[in-house]
Amino acid sequence: NVILDMNISCDGDALFADNDGITIDLNGFTISGNGSGIGINVSSFDNVSIINGIVENFETAIFIDPAVGINVSGITARWNVEGIYFEEINESYISDNNIISNSNYGIHLVESINNTIKNNLIWNNSFDGVFTERSDLNLITRNNISGNSQKGLNLEDNSDSNLIYDNYFDNTLVDANSGWGNSWNTTQNCSIDGYTNIIGGPCQGGNSWSNYVGIDTTNDGVGNINVPFNDGGQIGVGGDYLPIMEEGYVACGGTGVVIETNLTLTTNVSVEGDCLIINSSNLMIDCNGNSFIGNSSGFAFKIENNDNVTIQNCEIQNFTFGIMLGNSTGSIIRSNTLLDNTLHG
Repeated sequence: NVILDMNISCDGDALFADNDGITIDLNGFTISGNGSGIGINVSSFDNVSIINGIVENFETAIFIDPAVGINVSGITARWNVEGIYFEEINESYISDNNIISNSNYGIHLVESINNTIKNNLIWNNSFDGVFTERSDLNLITRNNISGNSQKGLNLEDNSDSNLIYDNYFDNTLVDANSGWGNSWNTTQNCSIDGYTNIIGGPCQGGNSWSNYVGIDTTNDGVGNINVPFNDGGQIGVGGDYLPIMEEGYVACGGTGVVIETNLTLTTNVSVEGDCLIINSSNLMIDCNGNSFIGNSSGFAFKIENNDNVTIQNCEIQNFTFGIMLGNSTGSIIRSNTLLDNTLHG
C-alpha cells in the first residue's frame, strides 16, 4: 500500500501499481505532472483502490488496463488531457470524484463491462464528459455531467445494455448520444423511504435534462409529455421515458408544448417564445394563482379547433399574445390577470 505524506511533482509518469489488492491513498495531497505521461498507472493488477487526492497536468491522470475490482474514489482529476481511462476493466467503480477541466475526455471506457460510475462531478471537459467504446452493462447514476464542450455522455461503437438514470445533464452541444440497446431510466418509484433524486425530487425514474421540453402533469416530479425524451434524436432508439424535473414544472422550450390532459400548476413558469398548445377539447387548465411569464414574444396559451376548454386563475404577462383562441366554442376564460402583453392579452 501507498500513503502519500507530501505533494509530488513529476516529469512524465508518476506512480505504478505493482501488486494485486493494494491501496494508493493520496491522503489529500497532489500529484502534478508537466503535461505528459500518466499520473497513476495500473496495468494487469486486480482489486486496486486509488483514493483521496488530486492528479493534475498529465496526459492521462489515471490509466488502468486489464483488471477487475478497481476502485477510484475521492479523486480530483483536473487539467489533464484525459481524466480516467479504463480499458478491459470489469466489475469496478468510479465514484465520488471530481473529473474536471481536462482537454479531452473526462472518463473514457474501452471494452469495459459491468462497472459503476456514480456520484461524480464530470464538468468542463473540452470533449465529452464520458465516452465509451464497446462497453456494455455499465451503471451510470447520480452524476452531475455538465459544462462539457461536446457531449455529456457519448455511448459510441456498440456500447449496449448500459443503464443510465438519476443523472443531471447540462452540456454545451449534446447532453447524451447513443445508438441502441441502452436504458435511460429505471422503474418509477416515488415511495422509497428517505430517497431524493439528484435534483431533490421524491421519485426515482430517469434523468434531469437541460433541454427536455415537457410537463409534469401529475405533480410528482416526473415529466409525462414528450416522452421518451431522445435529446433531439441523439439517442437513436428509445430514450428516457421518465425524465425527472421539478414537481409540477412546465418546460415549454420556446416552440410550444402540445397538451392533451388537464393541468394544475404548482409553480410559476418562465417562457422564451411559445408555451402551451391545447390540442384536445374538454380540458381544464388551472394555474392555481401561479404565473406564466414571457419574454415579449410568443403566446402563453393557444386554443384552436378545440371546444370547452377552461383556463383559470392564471397571471399571464409579457407575451405577444396572452391567450390565442380560434374556432372554439364553449371555452371559459375566467379569473385570470393579463398584463404587459405587447399585442393582446
